[in-house]
Amino acid sequence: MKKNTRNTTLSAGAIALAGCFALTPVYAASVGLLHPKIATITEVANPQGGQTTLSGITSRSVNTHGVDTASGGGNAIANLGALLTPIQAPASPTYSSPTDASNQIGTMLNYDMAQFAQQVAGLMQSGQPMADVKQAVFTYTVPVTIIGGGQPVRGFVNDTCFINPDASYNCLGAAYNSGVTKIIYAVYEQGAVAQGLPANWTLPNPGDLEWAELEVQSSGAGATQSFLTVQGQIWHTVSYLQNGGPLGQYGQYDMYQVGTVANQQALINCGATAGGACTQYRPGAWVPDPNNSQNVGSLTYDQQTPINLLAKNVIAPLEQQYGASSAVLLYGKTVAPVYNPGPNNTSVAQTAIDIQQRVINPGGMFFFISRGAGGQFREQGVYGFLLNQQVDQYNVDPSGNATFANSFTRHVVSPTQTFSKSVALTGGYQPSGPAIINPFPAGNQIYSYLNDTVNHLPASAYVQVAPIVIQ
Repeated sequence: MKKNTRNTTLSAGAIALAGCFALTPVYAASVGLLHPKIATITEVANPQGGQTTLSGITSRSVNTHGVDTASGGGNAIANLGALLTPIQAPASPTYSSPTDASNQIGTMLNYDMAQFAQQVAGLMQSGQPMADVKQAVFTYTVPVTIIGGGQPVRGFVNDTCFINPDASYNCLGAAYNSGVTKIIYAVYEQGAVAQGLPANWTLPNPGDLEWAELEVQSSGAGATQSFLTVQGQIWHTVSYLQNGGPLGQYGQYDMYQVGTVANQQALINCGATAGGACTQYRPGAWVPDPNNSQNVGSLTYDQQTPINLLAKNVIAPLEQQYGASSAVLLYGKTVAPVYNPGPNNTSVAQTAIDIQQRVINPGGMFFFISRGAGGQFREQGVYGFLLNQQVDQYNVDPSGNATFANSFTRHVVSPTQTFSKSVALTGGYQPSGPAIINPFPAGNQIYSYLNDTVNHLPASAYVQVAPIVIQ
């Protein structure tokens, strides 16, 4: 990625940032780049006029890297049945074979899924209840009876779809099962992805792979899905960050890049060439490309090579170890600063805030000993500037075959400046919903991030707002 040179100033809402970024920003390991909050939505569609249930859980951050299990701390999405139109149930519950059931229900779901994804995306883009959700995991389940082969057999057909804020979606495919389906959910951030950003801008978790195990359970007339705790935690981080070579730092599974090395065009992460093509993927290495005058590279190469290696070397073994039937891999690609027009032909970098924790320590006020005794509202997170990141999504089977699903854009925060705020609660007041403490050093006002009258930032500037937890 080439650096964009602009005349950049700070917006009024980011005055508190001035001077903070003269120093090299800290890599905030507590920031989950692509998974600050995920909504899990389940639908059980009963044929022949049976009751269709639609329920949602917004999974919550419970540690520095992830989400709580839906049953262990997720909050129900309010009035979900009134906000979303359920997918139509099939006309009949009986099928001749599991394959027949999967094919027919899958075809029906594909027909209705686009409209459903638009509705879910609308909830992510607007205010409550899903304003800060970065991806929704939707599982559609139909109880079925297989009548072929003699004795009827009861089971389920379900499909799990991943819906993005831009309404794009990816479904793993309808399949017949009689119980539990496990999916590995993985995120890889390229180590050199921030190359070309303005000076002192960076991203958290470079070169990291973060993964979690998602369980979809069909039983009785219901269906549930949740992120499982594995060895005491939900998200697991493996670092593949390396240092050296022309980029300075890179990840072991970074993509090829075209750049300038030793005053000549070069293909980076390539170790050898033959016949005008890169024949050896080698992270951190480079080969000259002197024939390139267009700054795009005259050597040919397969961009999916590092994804294929990541799938075979890392993702597939995780699937096999934990009995997962599939995996979803989010691969972070390019990032670009978000600018707004400023005065005198300047460009204003858009401020972004990630509130990772909101906690109420009620003290005496909660137990009615004294209406003003001991209550405290605490908040932690990071702030910086807004980046748009392109993310490619792949489906990976247990054999390690990676299939491209779609590409979408997400908002992330760069650079990251940590903050920790605390305000005493008096007079019986208890913050709720969108109430936050001003994250910037200038003051400790409590206000709604959906109507920011203090810094005058749009709700979109708050890329994550953690739920309020009472301790």
